[in-house]
Amino acid sequence: MSHGGDMAINRIFETSALRQGIVVELNSENYSDVYSIYGFHFELVAEKLKSDDLSVTYQFYIQRLGTNDPILTYEQSQLETFSLRNDRFCYYSISVQYWYQGYQVIKSTGKKKQRFGKIKTLQTPIFTVDLPKNQSTYEKTSPNELFVLYSLTFPAN
Repeated sequence: MSHGGDMAINRIFETSALRQGIVVELNSENYSDVYSIYGFHFELVAEKLKSDDLSVTYQFYIQRLGTNDPILTYEQSQLETFSLRNDRFCYYSISVQYWYQGYQVIKSTGKKKQRFGKIKTLQTPIFTVDLPKNQSTYEKTSPNELFVLYSLTFPAN
């Protein structure tokens, strides 16, 4: 907790970011998970926006949680360390991988910088991914699951 969670020793985002991965089944509507680091709690969100005959659209984002947020368990909200800093800059990346017609498809936000405040900018911009559906009923090449990787690091302020 020294230096407010600064990760100054870890300067290369691609190799030193802390990662949380999830597998999202395409028949599920929403998925969220809580990720805690250095007294900050984040919700990692994957939501299905729409589904039609041609495609399925998902959105992904990260949002900062407050101390009394109802999604936090008792242990997370009362027993773990919680940072009192009003805001925090963070580098993040959201990557989505899936298989389509025998090829691996990777879509990513790339490395982004975001200020997470307690009142303003509680979440990252929404990252949207359109997944194609196969038109042939004989071929089973449409993606049936997504591999989502959320990466975070706190630069020195």
